[in-house]
Amino acid sequence: MRRALAKKQKHSAGKCPGRSSTNRQFPVLFSSNEKDDVSHPWWKELDISAKDVKLLPTRQVCVFCLCSDDCEEKYGEFIHHSFSDMRMHYFCLLLASGLPQSLHYAVDDFTVEKDSVCGFLVKDIIQEVKRASRLRCVYCHKSGASIGCVVTTCKSKFHHSCGLENGVLSQFYQSFRSYCSRHRPKQVIKTVGEVLKETGNVIEEEKVLMPQMKSVKSVNTQSCAVCLDDVQCSATDLHSLTTPCCMSVWLHRSCVQQQALSSGVHFFRCPVCNDAQLFKQEMQRMGIYVPERDASWELTSDAFNDLLQRHSQCDVKECQCPHGRDYNLKGSEWAVVLCDLCGSSGTHIACNEDVDSETSYHVCDLCLDIHGVDGAQKLAEQMGVLSPEERKVRRSDRIRWKSTTASPALKRRRFSSEEFVCENEVTPTSSTSCGRRS
Repeated sequence: MRRALAKKQKHSAGKCPGRSSTNRQFPVLFSSNEKDDVSHPWWKELDISAKDVKLLPTRQVCVFCLCSDDCEEKYGEFIHHSFSDMRMHYFCLLLASGLPQSLHYAVDDFTVEKDSVCGFLVKDIIQEVKRASRLRCVYCHKSGASIGCVVTTCKSKFHHSCGLENGVLSQFYQSFRSYCSRHRPKQVIKTVGEVLKETGNVIEEEKVLMPQMKSVKSVNTQSCAVCLDDVQCSATDLHSLTTPCCMSVWLHRSCVQQQALSSGVHFFRCPVCNDAQLFKQEMQRMGIYVPERDASWELTSDAFNDLLQRHSQCDVKECQCPHGRDYNLKGSEWAVVLCDLCGSSGTHIACNEDVDSETSYHVCDLCLDIHGVDGAQKLAEQMGVLSPEERKVRRSDRIRWKSTTASPALKRRRFSSEEFVCENEVTPTSSTSCGRRS
């Protein structure tokens, strides 16, 4: 009797009171299509063990830094993987020390891919979370530190969010290195003479600059070239950056990062001297993330709508149109004919003596001042606007209307008559026989 009671107590000792072992639920996240189907969880489809999935946070925070802040300037895009319902910062994903990028093909929408996020396999992401769970951050003293200092003798491990608050510098190119606050690279403040020599200017600095402007070490504050607010001119200040291409120019780090996010890799350059190569290399070395994408102003749906708008205004000094310069009626004397060279200046047919139809050769006064009469005709011939036969004789000499004067009032009457006389022609003929362009 005692032996049977002891065996029964021993059997029930491993069970939690009020909870059955068969109904145990892990704090895991299911995909949007399988939330109601617990028998087919998403991690089994990706060959991931349930033990590793238990390490994922149940809250809607980043799986690496456990922070829910959504600030692209500091953390990058806050990514939500729809299949696994995991959330992570893009910078945390890139800077994780033990996370390899296995896929390198382009994906239109990486959030709908089942097994990968931005080229990183979901299985590798969970393994990195597992590795980081055994590491403790040197700043907040909590587990999950997935980033380590690149210096081999340094054992510092930290979260990306904690590193930003404690002077950590991360580089977003090549191997995506990270440096702790003790080993982070610093900028060297150069004199004006050193900058002139590096840029290839051999002019002696004493001849072009005042002696007190040779160094910026004595200057404490300066206006930021982007926001025009005061910025500290110090290489030890974590929020200030100096340009390698200009002399004595300081910028806010946040201003440079916002400029990089807006400009993209193709338009990111110095806001003062417009240098692209030296400025980009130095800013990337100092932890500025330059995305490999087009500029933000080119990503909108109506970015190039202005290119589809055609100039349709009469730019003659004395416009004769009673409806105004903006009036443009095709097939009439008030149709606007554009300059064949620049296309940015126009004239009504009735307002210009040398224009006879909508297909007439016309060059604006500005192009004539730049190229001259012969130069404009030669350029028009190269562009295919004029043929060599048309260039021999001016249109106004080839076509003579019945009227003897060229006043705007008489010129309007030309459109009511279909007959006109050409040189060396006796009978009325069409415009094609007079050399007019079709």
